Amino acid sequence: MNEGTEGMRTIAVCHAAGGTGATFLTVNLAIAFAKRQIETAILDADFQFGDVALALDVKPVFTIKDYVEGKDSDKLPRYCLRHPSGIRMLAAPSRPEFADLVTAKVLDDTLSRLQSMSEVVLIDTPAGLHNTTLQVAEQADEILVVAAPGMAVLKNTKLYIETLEALGMKEKIKLVINKYSSSSLIPLKECPELCSKNHAYFLPYEKKLALPSVDNGIPLLESHPKLEFSQKVERMSHDLVKIEAVNVKKPLKKRWLPAFGK
Repeated sequence: MNEGTEGMRTIAVCHAAGGTGATFLTVNLAIAFAKRQIETAILDADFQFGDVALALDVKPVFTIKDYVEGKDSDKLPRYCLRHPSGIRMLAAPSRPEFADLVTAKVLDDTLSRLQSMSEVVLIDTPAGLHNTTLQVAEQADEILVVAAPGMAVLKNTKLYIETLEALGMKEKIKLVINKYSSSSLIPLKECPELCSKNHAYFLPYEKKLALPSVDNGIPLLESHPKLEFSQKVERMSHDLVKIEAVNVKKPLKKRWLPAFGK
């Protein structure tokens, strides 16, 4: 948390394995913050295969690659997409071979700039324990580790959490069990125990709506705000950031803005 910035939070969304719905959670949690008129930014830190732009139905004119090549750190906003909800998003490169352009120093500087522009920064990370993930986890105020109720995923999530704890991040970790349903073979109450955690957020699997939501690029909190999933994510946003933002943003618009981050 930046000194003198009351309520500003940096939240890393992490996962040991793919398919847990981490990006899905990131964009919906961002919408939940935006609905509370909290200035929110997303950094897509999966620099090889990031899907935040897809989940928000936009093909960015600029990505972090262009920001790096532009060599003008003072103009980060022009490389960000401004979503109609008010969210800023800095997209991952369009191709995996560009990922190496984002060095540790670039990532550190980019995150610092995003923090200066925002009250909440959400960082969507790649699956597994990469240097990128460890770097942003160290700088985050909260680490959301997303898992699904399957034995293999929970086993790997336990190892993932133990590694972060060994690196001194225990107090920042919060477990999220996503995609639970009545057909899940593992009882919900056992999921945190299998990950060596006492508590977890539980998010239901909206099977008929989740995939179309991603394919259409419309987060469920926008299209179906009364769903159990949406309401639980909204409550999670209040738990993570308990104060309301001071600045009031413009009302939501129904279409994408034609211009990028201003």
